[in-house]
Amino acid sequence: MRGQRHRVGSSGHRQSRSRSRTSIYGMSFSVSKMESLLRDSHYARYLSSSTPTLVAAITEYITAKVLELAGREARNRGQSQITPELLDMAIESNSRFRAFFGNTTSSQVATHQE
Repeated sequence: MRGQRHRVGSSGHRQSRSRSRTSIYGMSFSVSKMESLLRDSHYARYLSSSTPTLVAAITEYITAKVLELAGREARNRGQSQITPELLDMAIESNSRFRAFFGNTTSSQVATHQE
């Protein structure tokens, strides 16, 4: 395989390095971490082998979209950083995210007023 490194074991045979599921699928969110969270939370009695990958992919997608919207909002306001308030505005300005997140509050940070 291209890009896969090999080691020579004690028997002289080539051994391929194991790659994490996160790197195999090219994701940023850890598939193993999602699996441990699902198992620890007891949401399902049994997990399919693809469930943690799907949950990690969905979480990564939603996070990327919210950050994209918040980044646009920051740019429109002339700011260089995304703040919790901008995240709230991004979620509230998108009807799908507003319905998905419901009545959750993401920013409970006291703003400094001069």
